Amino acid sequence: VAKALADTSVPSASIAIGRDGKIVLTKAYGKAWERLAAKPELPYQIASNSKQFSAMALLLLEDQGKLSLDDKVSKWVPGISGGDRIAVRQLLSHTSGLQDFWPQDYSFAAMSHPAKPQDIVDRWAKKPLDFQPGEQWQYSNTGYVVAGMIAEKAAGEPLMRYLKRKIFDPLGMKSVRDLDETNGPAFPHGYGRYALGPVRPVTPPAAGWLWAAGELSMTAQDLAKWDIGRVNPSVVPAEDWEEQEKTVVLNNGKDSGYGLGVYAGTVNGRRRISHGGESVGFLSTNQVYPAEE
Repeated sequence: VAKALADTSVPSASIAIGRDGKIVLTKAYGKAWERLAAKPELPYQIASNSKQFSAMALLLLEDQGKLSLDDKVSKWVPGISGGDRIAVRQLLSHTSGLQDFWPQDYSFAAMSHPAKPQDIVDRWAKKPLDFQPGEQWQYSNTGYVVAGMIAEKAAGEPLMRYLKRKIFDPLGMKSVRDLDETNGPAFPHGYGRYALGPVRPVTPPAAGWLWAAGELSMTAQDLAKWDIGRVNPSVVPAEDWEEQEKTVVLNNGKDSGYGLGVYAGTVNGRRRISHGGESVGFLSTNQVYPAEE
């Protein structure tokens, strides 16, 4: 890790490794921000690694009988393009056809102003579909914003509160914060680089943009606690983990390699469940090898 930071000029990194049901290593490197040394207890933005939590919220709500992943989107959120044909699970598997509002992973002009989920829906989820539901796999942050709106309607409470009650508190994930709350001097700062230029601090987007598509900040250790919960199911039923990891097959019979908020496949003969995350100035990666714990 130290060599990678030196080679790339990336200012800081935080890592955690879990094995055999427990955390065996946590370590932080470099400076998180000017005079703020990187520490394992600092929450970093995990961006799209948040999607597996949003997806699991919907799986848990299905367990409670509050919705079905086979419900059509129009049952929950009116006015979505193709909403009478898109199933909730297609939002979670990136097979809905809804245009992605953030394919570039860096700020665009509108991000300097706060946004609500409905603002994103009105601008991107009412455009013509990029393809018919189930025909292709195409990453869509827009789909996860819609999924988050459905989760809140079904739960009758804010998504973050539901996740805290059902997942974060039971697993002892005490560091979890809303990403927008961690854009300040007490937390790691985001950095970026243009072309071959130097690494520079970046300006974070205004509040509300990443939400259910990437709203979480947490320590690497707490993300590893979640991974341990996946390998040794406790808080979340084993069948929900299995459903999340089951890769979705497209209309043409091709395997997408993606489940409900996670990639699932085989690497060098080892089964791996993984995802990455990119927010403005942050990168994260999360990889689980279930057979080896």
